[in-house]
Amino acid sequence: MKKIPFVLAFTLLTNFVFAGEKNTAETGLAFLKIVTNPRLEAMGGVQTSISKNEESLTSNPSGLGANYGSSILVIHNNFLQSDRSNFVGIKTSGEKNAFGLAVRLHNVDGIELRDDVPTDSPFGEATANFLVANFSYSRKHSETWDYGVSLKYLYEDIYRYSAKGFGIDLGTKVHLLEKDLNFGLSILNLGRMEKLDTERTELPKSINFGFDYRFLDLMESTNLVLAADYQNDFGNGTFYKTGLEIGYKETFFIRSGYRFGYEALGFSAGFGLNWLSYSLDYSFTPYKDDLGNAHNFGVRILF
Repeated sequence: MKKIPFVLAFTLLTNFVFAGEKNTAETGLAFLKIVTNPRLEAMGGVQTSISKNEESLTSNPSGLGANYGSSILVIHNNFLQSDRSNFVGIKTSGEKNAFGLAVRLHNVDGIELRDDVPTDSPFGEATANFLVANFSYSRKHSETWDYGVSLKYLYEDIYRYSAKGFGIDLGTKVHLLEKDLNFGLSILNLGRMEKLDTERTELPKSINFGFDYRFLDLMESTNLVLAADYQNDFGNGTFYKTGLEIGYKETFFIRSGYRFGYEALGFSAGFGLNWLSYSLDYSFTPYKDDLGNAHNFGVRILF
């Protein structure tokens, strides 16, 4: 009977990308660690305090109601050499309450199938498919305090095996100095999966703390945002992220960032364009050890 040791190899590869220099991640569903949003990814993956609107659907749900009104965000991500993600998020917010829905699909092609005994050639190939669907809610408790929650349905399908599960994200933000200084706290991926074949996939839980500061009118019609995050993966690593965003007339943005403590991640960069009710964002992230590059493209529409 053929086993599926390739699942272990696949898990080790994706976890290696997000593992620390002195830690080895022991969780599954590592794609949940990927920062899908191109604005946040370009800024080194910072997201705990700086994420807003649909960005918050996968990072810190308390930022969902940052701006009044409704909007939709569509993202396509090419990650590593054979990984792809697609994301659609929609949110609507009033004066106090905000609601959001999101669906994310992630798939990996060309996974080699091998027996327990190593061979020169695989006996076939498989595709791994993952889905996350979440409902998010946030509330503005006051002008200085927001909080939110996301409930997530999770599904994974690898070779002949599949499993379902659920997850919860919790988050809060504090705004000071007329919202020029912001602090955020989030706990991500609490939950539980069914068994995949004989083993249960452990979700990549993390606790995150971040802050950002906005320098308005630093130069003529130019704003600067500096942000930083601390991430603890509950014993599987501690990481630091820094990022900056320079915006001109709230129309054109240049972004860059750096991650500390990762085996395969470091520098990232990107840009953004706003025009009327439309926004376009792009990020580029090179991976070390010849793993390839990641490209994120996002389009947001206000309505």
